[in-house]
Amino acid sequence: SGYRIPDEKIRFAGKKIILNNFTILDSLDHKLIIDGSLDLSKPGSTYANLELLSSDLQIMNSGEKKNTSFYGKVFIDSRLSVNGLISNPDLKGTITLKGGTEIFYSKKEDLSLSESEKVITFISATPLNRQNINSLGSGSVARRKGISVETMVEIDPETRINFNLSQKLYTIDLKIQGGGALNYNILENNQMNLSGEYAIGEGTANVKMIGWPNKLFRITSGGTVRWD
Repeated sequence: SGYRIPDEKIRFAGKKIILNNFTILDSLDHKLIIDGSLDLSKPGSTYANLELLSSDLQIMNSGEKKNTSFYGKVFIDSRLSVNGLISNPDLKGTITLKGGTEIFYSKKEDLSLSESEKVITFISATPLNRQNINSLGSGSVARRKGISVETMVEIDPETRINFNLSQKLYTIDLKIQGGGALNYNILENNQMNLSGEYAIGEGTANVKMIGWPNKLFRITSGGTVRWD
């Protein structure tokens, strides 16, 4: 999504950047309001103490493209606090997926390598030495270390989720609409936890299998998906 900043002010106080009702607008003029400060007193380390508030903010607006597995439109209400190092902050609060949100997820079998292809071409025959291996490993770990997220994700019943699952022998197009509340956490050891229940209000499933006629199913209310 695209965003713009209207006529806003940033105040500097000592070695802090102060944001007071700092407003960012999405393409539909919905607001994200930021309050708080950024502490620059330690060289190379920026500390955040921020509160974020939004209503109907559009955070995704993308169409289907070649090889795209995730796209759609996403609108959220949010009330979040961001504290700690800006590179690995603690994020807590509530996010609500609003009506108007429609998410598409596509998972297709990779058929780029078939049994008829017997030759594998390596781009380099030079083996990695120990220094190369250490630098590769340490870089990926450093970017994720210490991140902590504790959020409640509420889903408006008007939210629509679409799945396309394709394999060699079958294709399933699943469309569901419903709501619920999920606890979403990422711990400092990078372990993710998801718990809660999503209640399906309605939906359809179109199942296509080789050698069989297409089967179209209507999903009625009463079904749930639960994470534990």
